[in-house]
Amino acid sequence: MNSKYIRTGETTDYSMFISPIHQRKKTDSSVKAIMSSIQEHGVIATVSCRQSIKFPSKLETYDGQHTVQACKRLGTPVVYNVFKEVSNKAMISLNGKSRKWKMEDYLHFGVVDNIFRSVVLLCFPLYLCSIIPPII
Repeated sequence: MNSKYIRTGETTDYSMFISPIHQRKKTDSSVKAIMSSIQEHGVIATVSCRQSIKFPSKLETYDGQHTVQACKRLGTPVVYNVFKEVSNKAMISLNGKSRKWKMEDYLHFGVVDNIFRSVVLLCFPLYLCSIIPPII
């Protein structure tokens, strides 16, 4: 497989970063943990982005959205990598490796990307199995 890497950058223009609408919600505890790390060690990781189709002047952050927020709060530059042809499926795969997606994450993705029926048919039986004890 070929590299999809385009370029690396560094900026304090935090407005150039947006989160894809189906991205998991940011948690304040994660942002604060990253802020603490940046204060102690500096910025030692990059944010991964793709060019937004809907907003061509923006970059969609698919890995590192908490880091962008932490850098913004600290006034620290964001170091980022831009990649091409990153599908939503690839983003889910990558994010699923860092923190397991919860039912809410899958359902949110399904609603936003208009595949709600498929996601519900896949996830709802698993959800029911997790909350309803077996009858034996």
